[in-house]
Amino acid sequence: MTKFFIGFLILINLANAAAIESEIISLKDDIATIKVSNIQVGISGIVVRNFTEDHSSIIAYTTVVSYDKAAQEAKIKLKKYNGLVHNALPKGLWDPKVGDTVLLAYSYKRALLIAPNESSYYNVIQRIPSLSWSSPDLFATFLSNRKALKPTKKWFRNYCTHTAVGLLYVNVADELFTMDCQSMVLLQNMPMDTKKETPELFPFFTNVTDPDKGFFGGIFNSVDTDAEYAKKDTYSPYYLGMINKFNKENPIYTAYKKKNAKD
Repeated sequence: MTKFFIGFLILINLANAAAIESEIISLKDDIATIKVSNIQVGISGIVVRNFTEDHSSIIAYTTVVSYDKAAQEAKIKLKKYNGLVHNALPKGLWDPKVGDTVLLAYSYKRALLIAPNESSYYNVIQRIPSLSWSSPDLFATFLSNRKALKPTKKWFRNYCTHTAVGLLYVNVADELFTMDCQSMVLLQNMPMDTKKETPELFPFFTNVTDPDKGFFGGIFNSVDTDAEYAKKDTYSPYYLGMINKFNKENPIYTAYKKKNAKD
């Protein structure tokens, strides 16, 4: 009970995390340096160019790749921002530079939950009411419109960009994993029962179904299934494989695997 309560407090703290603001102090190629008192590797954000007091624009994505606690400096990897792309509008060609504003965890108030069944889904969201939850029905429709068979990293990132979702929660194997939706890096985990009174649904719980053709209408191509985890067709192996794929050296995931092996 004590472990659960401590884990729940940590989970709530992340859900209530405010955006962290800094600025680029040095830059080489696609790696920039910022000053920050404390930050976790894997947290993503955006780079903003302030043109005037009233006009600014997002010009790049960024993800924390390392942190020097003694120097209180973080290295961030820069990537082209495509969240505002519109064929009818001009495209900004600005590259990040020293002095640009960096906002990390800026969309951590919004989250997407992947759960194996309805009971598990509502069990989680009722425990974390401080978050704005993006509906799994919207995500299912998003995948359906793109003929995507399974929610791979590409589709999670794409959806989270379009809906301004920052956190991805996955309830699997009686655990709740919290990942950054852009980097797919595991930020925390805690025990959370996956309700077993109803079967696990694959690829996840949603109300979007077609009774005549099956889940997502059964019309989809196999997209982005080169990764080993994406070849699996049952809920728990699929998502455990996905988490492992992007967190093999992550100390949080390593600790989880070690504990799980003992149990």
